[in-house]
Amino acid sequence: MAAKTPKPDDSFPLFEKFTTLSKKKAKEKDEAAALEQEGLNAITTDGRTEDKLEPEDFKLEEGGERRMVVEKDADEALTNLIAVLKDWLNEVLVADRMVVRSLADDLYDGQVLQILLHRLFNRTLSEPDVIHSAHGQRQRLESVLAALDELLGRRAEWTAEEIYGRQLVPVLRLLVAIASAARAPIKLPGRVTVPVLVVQKRDGALQYTRRLESVTGPEDVFCLADAERDMLDDIFERSPSGSVCWSAT
Repeated sequence: MAAKTPKPDDSFPLFEKFTTLSKKKAKEKDEAAALEQEGLNAITTDGRTEDKLEPEDFKLEEGGERRMVVEKDADEALTNLIAVLKDWLNEVLVADRMVVRSLADDLYDGQVLQILLHRLFNRTLSEPDVIHSAHGQRQRLESVLAALDELLGRRAEWTAEEIYGRQLVPVLRLLVAIASAARAPIKLPGRVTVPVLVVQKRDGALQYTRRLESVTGPEDVFCLADAERDMLDDIFERSPSGSVCWSAT
């Protein structure tokens, strides 16, 4: 009697396929969880202090969007720009005995911007210096931005809602525009980008996207004050505002 040929055991290949599929699903789940955790750990201030966000912070209306700066992806150029703008603001505000520690948190209500409007452009608004109500702060901010928009003509790069919402990218764009228009005696580094995590709600689910948002142009911009400008009169024409700016190529 001939011996029976044993059938090949298919259980192991099936088990291997099942294991591979399970590992793939687990990996996808881990990647999604890691991206969500990245959103929860993103910062919303000025790129230096980590601000832990709670899950309820992501409760958005359908079609809503929230942007957050990702600290671990921020480079030295962004850190330098924030430091330069902060130092310049504090020099301008020294007579008013005000100190800016966080660009996004200290400019959101329009008080500092109103002072800048007066100090740098000699424009005075009738808004009170101190406003406690959120409605009053929002109204002042809109009035100040309207005046700045007339001077800068770049409203598309920021909105009152974004500034009041303490969003760093629009705040940086606004300050860069103000510094350039006022010919501030500082160096504005070019090609500065902000790493942003965008959270959107689509079809009832949260979607996460990473992207880089530009806040300065392709070239460094230098501005010289009166004393420095006098040394370069034979090279640059005198500026009516008392300073000279140029781009480095």
